[in-house]
Amino acid sequence: FIPTPGQIEQEYLSQYHNSLGTFYSVSQDVIHLKTDVLKAAERTGITRECDVKKTVENILGIIKEKT
Repeated sequence: FIPTPGQIEQEYLSQYHNSLGTFYSVSQDVIHLKTDVLKAAERTGITRECDVKKTVENILGIIKEKT
């Protein structure tokens, strides 16, 4: 993240995810692309596992209950 100064939601989210280690964040006034890109590449990003089969079964179960 490189939050836009004055955009409170961007500043908050960048600090929040930086503290979790999800994303790397740096302010515009101190950015150094050569090193910051490497630091950003070390972060995990948001990961999510999804069981599509289970989700479909749950949805079908809800539909059956409603009909």
